[in-house]
Amino acid sequence: MCDASDRARPAVAAVDRRCDGGPLDRSLRITVNFHPDRTAGEGRADGNVLEALADGGVYRSQLETGTGIGGLTAHPGGDRWLWERALFDGAYDDAPPTERPRYGALNHRRWPLAGASRFGRPTCV
Repeated sequence: MCDASDRARPAVAAVDRRCDGGPLDRSLRITVNFHPDRTAGEGRADGNVLEALADGGVYRSQLETGTGIGGLTAHPGGDRWLWERALFDGAYDDAPPTERPRYGALNHRRWPLAGASRFGRPTCV
């Protein structure tokens, strides 16, 4: 297993090459949205996402859990996997699910329900 930064450095560099503009307002928050009452994946059919988060102490990606509210395309060759490949220039192509990106939304509009409320209830980071 490699150090996560071995993947993160080239991934961040790939995103940075596509960005322009100045620094963001540091008072903005990134929110992590999820549906706490949904059934958790990976052997937790009797529990929900919030219980799995409390038990494990880790916010897991769709690649790890196999759960989601939309298309379950987070697998090699799936739409989400291909999107990550293009966005991060393949930095995570051979990464195990535990080392792949987890997502949040920048709440640049400062909405009370967070930056991506359609993906679940907000949790501020």
